[in-house]
Amino acid sequence: MRILLDAPAPLLNATQALAVREGTSRSEIMRRALAAYVAANNPPAVVGFGLWAQIKPSALPIDGLAYQEALRAEWDDRPPT
Repeated sequence: MRILLDAPAPLLNATQALAVREGTSRSEIMRRALAAYVAANNPPAVVGFGLWAQIKPSALPIDGLAYQEALRAEWDDRPPT
């Protein structure tokens, strides 16, 4: 897919020089740069996998089961345990 990109002349000149040095096209240089930018600023979801495993239960403000029971107690007016 083609896109239209406005870039200052110094950036285009530097991109062209890089393309000549690497023996590739300016478009390929732009594709690589865009792919690197997206990869660096859009990490995959697996980065967060297991994140809670690092937190010790004693560091949490309330036990998970106690929190769940407190929420359910609101539904039927039971006193929380």
